[in-house]
Amino acid sequence: MDSLFTQNVLDETEDIPQTDEPIWILGKKYNALKELDMIRRDIRSMLWFTYRKGFIPIGGCNSTFTSDKGWGCMLRCGQMVLAQALITLHLGM
Repeated sequence: MDSLFTQNVLDETEDIPQTDEPIWILGKKYNALKELDMIRRDIRSMLWFTYRKGFIPIGGCNSTFTSDKGWGCMLRCGQMVLAQALITLHLGM
């Protein structure tokens, strides 16, 4: 599986907690009991950058790095934050 979210989407009865408390996702407030389909649709529309492996060696001639484990996590987080900021700025939410 590429992500925990993908795994959870396969079992949609457990993906979003059924609660009276508001659910906040990227600054948007949802009611899980009344807006479950909207929450799922909005989450599916977001960018997800996931862990990858099996690359041709990354770096110089003697490099043995073939995955982005470790340092790649920081890059993915930064890329997702930047991408979401640009989407919000230029396309709105």
